[in-house]
Amino acid sequence: MKYLTITAKHHDGFALWDSQVSDYDVAEFTHPQRDIIKELADACRKHGLKLGLYYSHWVDWEHPGGWDHSKEIYGLSAEDYDCYWQGKVIPQIRELLSNYGEIGLIWFDMWIHHSRTCVTKEQLLQLKGVIRELQPNCLVNSRLGLSIEEDSDIDFLTLGDNQLGSKKEEFPWQSPATVAHSWGFHALEKQWKSTTTLLQSLIGNVSLNGNMMLNIGPRANGDVPYEIEQRLLAMGEWLSVNGESIYGSQAFDLVKNQHDWGKITCRQNPDGTTRLYLHIYNWPLSLRLPVTGIKEKPVKAYLHI
Repeated sequence: MKYLTITAKHHDGFALWDSQVSDYDVAEFTHPQRDIIKELADACRKHGLKLGLYYSHWVDWEHPGGWDHSKEIYGLSAEDYDCYWQGKVIPQIRELLSNYGEIGLIWFDMWIHHSRTCVTKEQLLQLKGVIRELQPNCLVNSRLGLSIEEDSDIDFLTLGDNQLGSKKEEFPWQSPATVAHSWGFHALEKQWKSTTTLLQSLIGNVSLNGNMMLNIGPRANGDVPYEIEQRLLAMGEWLSVNGESIYGSQAFDLVKNQHDWGKITCRQNPDGTTRLYLHIYNWPLSLRLPVTGIKEKPVKAYLHI
């Protein structure tokens, strides 16, 4: 992994840091007091990982002015929502971007366009402006509520939950995906995806210029469940050998399903040549691999298992 994203505040409104904006945070419910975001930020710096923060800005079940689905029945005034926005969202984002060192990305989770909900475009631009002011290099995803078509300053498109790429894009995009069915810890979880499935999802996205953010659900004490641990370790072992075909690699300009044996990723070499990586899922019975669509004569080919 090159980055890690933690749920700093989910829809329940509970902050995993010592927030001065609200008492509904981890510091008020731990003895001795803890600040999970600080602990994780320190660990990321120690191990050379970029830190990302998930922040639920649109939905907040704790604040009386925040959005929850009861508001579909009882209504929510623009004034009350702006009270929540100016009184909790903006100052908490300022805390997160001021007190924990470099933040690689803020991952927002509004899955509909702002025109369909209570958030205004002006509020979203205000929020993005705070991020650009405090951490200009921090990435912002499209679930802020602004599409990449209407705002070129949005850094990457986030697809739907567990939605993998279907076509090559010329802009950065990402799939939020799970190891099983659940997004959090579930003691009775049975729907585990295989390591092969997870790796093929990652390879498939990279082959279309995409990225995959793989969600895990740790236990209450922070332990990673055995089933998740084993899959992460196996993926890590594969990437330690084959990571060159993933990190910094991109799509090769061919039709998505041109080859039924697998996927192709590529990278440009400093000397102007192109290196292709053929990810073979199914060897043809002939043991001869047909590769079509490449116009230049290959200089070298080798097998890497």
